[in-house]
Amino acid sequence: MQLAEPYSIIILAGGQGVRLGQDKTSALLGADTLLTQTARNVSTLSDDLILVVRPGQALPDGNWRLAYDIVPGAGMLAGLAGGLQVAAHDWALVIGCDMPFVSAKLVAYLASLRNGWQVVAPQCARGLEPLHAFYHRDLLPQLVAAVARGERRLGLFLQTVPSLLAPEELWRPYDPEGLSFFNVNTPGDLAQARARWAAAGQHH
Repeated sequence: MQLAEPYSIIILAGGQGVRLGQDKTSALLGADTLLTQTARNVSTLSDDLILVVRPGQALPDGNWRLAYDIVPGAGMLAGLAGGLQVAAHDWALVIGCDMPFVSAKLVAYLASLRNGWQVVAPQCARGLEPLHAFYHRDLLPQLVAAVARGERRLGLFLQTVPSLLAPEELWRPYDPEGLSFFNVNTPGDLAQARARWAAAGQHH
């Protein structure tokens, strides 16, 4: 059996956490930070973990390499481009630093769909999930051009490149509750994440 093509993992952590009221990377989940738990959860899936941050950002220690937005403060497209520039592999899984419940089964399924595409992203009832998706390094020139134009929305960018958008009925068997896409934007989200974490017995 042919092994799946390896991929890097890019964790976007440069956001300001305005709605949360604190930097997401320093929020606590269990006995560690939200960022550390998110990274630990996916660390066995790749030999190349990249954290995209803003200059001067205070961060916990971790087993990752640092990268920066290609234009400071220019949003997710700039962060994605910064991560792809330093990625060790042609493909990268991109997630947010506030997504501690990413499912390895779902990631493996999405990885199996990559052939012939430049993006593989799941679709949900509420829309696309561009922050739980695979991106190919070949996208870099278009990303750089989009950032230069002032484009900030990843979902719009996906409409301009060869993207496989996996419908819900295809990915749902691999993550029945869709917890992979759970992210922390507000204090209420953080409280919910902590309750799920405790319920799963994940105290570390």
